[in-house]
Amino acid sequence: MNEVGDQPVGGERQTRAALIIGVGASPGSLDSIARLFARLTVGADQAIVLALQHHQAFDGPRLREAVRNSNGKVVGIADGHAVEGGTIYLCPPAMITTIRDGRFVVRKAGQAPDERATIDGFLVSLAEESAEHSIGVLLAGTGDDGMLGTATLKEHGGLAIAERIASPEQAAHLAGGNTPASVADYVLPPEEIPAYIQVYARHLRRLEEKSSNERYQSLNNELRSVNEQLATSRAELQSVNEELTSVSGELARRVQQLTRASSDIKNLLESTQIATLFLDTDLCVMNFTPAITQILHLVETDTGRPIAHIKARIPIEELYDDIRRVLRTLASVERELSAPDSGTRYIVRILPYRNIDDVIAGVVITFVDVTAITRAEARQRLLQAELQHRVRNTLGVVRSIARRSAETSSTVEDYASHHDGRLNAFARTQAMVTRDPEGGIDLEYLVVEELLAYNAREGE
Repeated sequence: MNEVGDQPVGGERQTRAALIIGVGASPGSLDSIARLFARLTVGADQAIVLALQHHQAFDGPRLREAVRNSNGKVVGIADGHAVEGGTIYLCPPAMITTIRDGRFVVRKAGQAPDERATIDGFLVSLAEESAEHSIGVLLAGTGDDGMLGTATLKEHGGLAIAERIASPEQAAHLAGGNTPASVADYVLPPEEIPAYIQVYARHLRRLEEKSSNERYQSLNNELRSVNEQLATSRAELQSVNEELTSVSGELARRVQQLTRASSDIKNLLESTQIATLFLDTDLCVMNFTPAITQILHLVETDTGRPIAHIKARIPIEELYDDIRRVLRTLASVERELSAPDSGTRYIVRILPYRNIDDVIAGVVITFVDVTAITRAEARQRLLQAELQHRVRNTLGVVRSIARRSAETSSTVEDYASHHDGRLNAFARTQAMVTRDPEGGIDLEYLVVEELLAYNAREGE
């Protein structure tokens, strides 16, 4: 329903529901309408609705002239129109007009003109819509149409007024019959009805003002309580903000540390020459270092794929049982694998992978290329065997020298002299031979060098 009479109260605006006055009349009560509206002043918070029986029988110009005596504007009702204060509404002919949610509802009447409860239909809806903010005025000549509406208005707290007939005998007869006058709150001449309407309107205003004062007093009390709660909330919020600021600073510091650690790990993984593979518990790829691409055909989009789907240069399937054993026992495993096509040899080490919560989330597998080391070890074994062979030969020569020296010497002094000379000759020969082990040495040159050692002259 439209609400009028806005008044500022305590910095806010109070709205008051419009007082709707439904006037039921018949063509024979046109004089009563004129007498009623001659004294009636329509306030800004009031709306009057004329529900007319046999609307087509009314003298239209005279009807409009009668209702214009009040200061309200005269408007014909259309379906869906909102109710506004300061207005006199005329219900359309051959239609049933009701009111719902502050708007008029107009529908075509299905009954014959003599059977239409035009007045009752509107007054009943008015009582249900506006309750105590409604007044029903029943002018003479409507018969029993308006009886139900009058009773319903009273039940809902509204005011019901019926027109008093001038003839006492007729008034007594009507008051005792089945007419609105028999159940109305007041039975008055038309010219006296406006005064009762204004008294009732003032009464409603006082009730509303009293109720509003009580409501606003209660509201003020609630607002004070809310303000106290808000003050407490502000203090708590300030404390929370201080804690959040502290937590935010700590979080920023932790994020910075985490970012730096993440950058360090990223650079470490990208720079390391150790081929490393991270698998989860389902043997799917979690991460890897660039060096692993020399062993497995991995690209960045392979993250999340099972390792069994990745093509490898080594028989990686031989590691599956070892991986499951590491996940089961949490003990590391180390073994050696070779690439069949290149002969490259790797030492493979498998260790448990622990996440930040110290939960085993997979394994870390490292591949170390030991091909060069293996070849160096083999070469070292060959060199050791060659060295042992040459040492044995050298010792055999030394024993032979010692034996020959002993055979040609009669004294210890001779033995020492012969033995020393033969060792020197052996040493010189060994030195010349080892200058170019691959090139060899000329026998004549060897003999000449030995003779020169004994002061032989060139050509002798």
